[in-house]
Amino acid sequence: MVLEVNPRLPRTLGDTQVHVSQVDFFVEHDQEVPALPAPDPSPTDHAIGGYIADLVADGSTIQLGIGGISNAAALALRTRRTWACTRRCSWTP
Repeated sequence: MVLEVNPRLPRTLGDTQVHVSQVDFFVEHDQEVPALPAPDPSPTDHAIGGYIADLVADGSTIQLGIGGISNAAALALRTRRTWACTRRCSWTP
């Protein structure tokens, strides 16, 4: 088994660990994690994002994907009184 090690990658939870005795070769690779550009939501995205936000109760846990609709939903949810972000969450308006 070949394992790539990048100290800039986030640690994940779950059954993701491999014992060192199972690894044949390590490749060290210190590189920034690629990031996708955040597209500006269209008027349609904003409308859909608003509908999504209306369905989410304060204190709910949600997962958003990538793209204009997800960004619009996050923008609509930012006015909520109670919300939290766990594990490597970032948002840029």
